[in-house]
Amino acid sequence: MQAWACVRAKSPMLFSAPRRLWRFAAPSVRTGGRGVLRPVCMCAFAKILSERLYKNALLLYNVRKNLLRVRRVKYIGSAFRYVFKNFIFIFLFALLPSYFFAASLDLNALGSIVDNILHGRAELSFSQLFSAFSLFNAARWQFGLVSFALTAIFMPMLLAFVEKHMRIGSRSLRGVAKRINYNFVSTFILIVLAVGVYELWAVLASGLIYACSLILDGIAQLIAALLLAFGMMALLSYIASIFMLWLPCLHITGYSFLDALVFSNQLSADRKGKIYLSVFLPFVAGVALVLAAVGVCGAYKTVVPVFVIIELIYLLLFLYFNVLMYAAYFDAAGEEREDLKKRF
Repeated sequence: MQAWACVRAKSPMLFSAPRRLWRFAAPSVRTGGRGVLRPVCMCAFAKILSERLYKNALLLYNVRKNLLRVRRVKYIGSAFRYVFKNFIFIFLFALLPSYFFAASLDLNALGSIVDNILHGRAELSFSQLFSAFSLFNAARWQFGLVSFALTAIFMPMLLAFVEKHMRIGSRSLRGVAKRINYNFVSTFILIVLAVGVYELWAVLASGLIYACSLILDGIAQLIAALLLAFGMMALLSYIASIFMLWLPCLHITGYSFLDALVFSNQLSADRKGKIYLSVFLPFVAGVALVLAAVGVCGAYKTVVPVFVIIELIYLLLFLYFNVLMYAAYFDAAGEEREDLKKRF
């Protein structure tokens, strides 16, 4: 109906032209006389009508195609709007985890990756690649461990705040700390599973890209490594999108882990494409921004700016993905979000 209304608004002539053509082509029928409708008029009428209907159908198809394209990425816009609109209320939940996450990254390994890309090669060792991908690299694993512990503490409170705000429209922090007793165990278990899957992914991605550096040479080596990295990021995003609604189902419905997983898959059955794009596009953009920051700041031999930029990127992505889980759940479950209503 929205697409049809748009077509009517854009081309009112398409709906009034056939009636006027009929009055022009058959005046005897309109006046009640005995005149006969001429074959030439009928042919002209049929030709013009068919052209009008074809243009009408084409316009309707294009409008619907654009609407579907917008709907596929609506979760991204919805989640980021929530983050920026309520940033002052939620950024504290991500401040410490993002700080220690930025401190845990191996900037030397990331700098080696950027240097290889700029010089058209991918001559990297497995240890360099794994240190760049892993949360617990050999040089700064202590910061990764602290970041993991802080995420397990602050993430349940952030999710409690988002759920409360979306469900009843209140942005009060009262009672959020108490919800950690209810959300902590389920959130901690899923964080452990997520980190385990991610570390396994890091080992696999590092091994495949390192194999490319052994087999190929020159620009072909770089192209193959970039394609493999892009494909591995797509795979990780797909795995994350499958389980995106699992945690909200655990917190809201109170089901067991297995029942919540089954229910989350049922909810996301007809929204898998939208959820996947909502995970994949920000993830790839975040990785590209981190590498760009390392490359630019590395050229000027400055460490503090790249650290701050990486912390801000992770802070936004941390908030985004936590909000995305609940935004997608409320949409999939058909529940009305009270935070979207205007309050006076």
